[in-house]
Amino acid sequence: MTNALLSNGSGTWSAGQPIALNGFELRLSGVPATGDVFTVAQTAYPATSNGNALAMVALRDAMLVGRVGNGAGGLTGGLGITDAWAQAMADIGVRTQGALTASSISTQVADSAKQALSNRTGVNLDEEAARLMQFQQGYQAAAKVLQVAQTLFDTLLDAAS
Repeated sequence: MTNALLSNGSGTWSAGQPIALNGFELRLSGVPATGDVFTVAQTAYPATSNGNALAMVALRDAMLVGRVGNGAGGLTGGLGITDAWAQAMADIGVRTQGALTASSISTQVADSAKQALSNRTGVNLDEEAARLMQFQQGYQAAAKVLQVAQTLFDTLLDAAS
């Protein structure tokens, strides 16, 4: 903590009005008398001072992120922490939306390619499945006919013997 002068000046008191000076305000109550004195000084108890809190609040607006050397040994440019966070979130959002769009387009292209291949080769899986079921039913019917013929033939042979 330093003893640097932060503010100075003088204020005039009018009854019922605060004394305002350099962003500070003092309200007096009671009746002032000649010889009344008040002193403004740094706190004797730095632990109860809000200086650290004010310094942290000042960091919010400090240009800390993305600063670059200016060639003269100093730094220039940069963003505040809040602006850098907002910019990072916006960048992530744009990249995510771009990835979702690319995924959607790729899916549509793949579906279109499958359809084009199916149209070109003349193979429709639904039609092929229906034909397979027809052939299976035809095979089962032919097997049943053969089974009946075998039973009839066996019956004729048993009757002849």
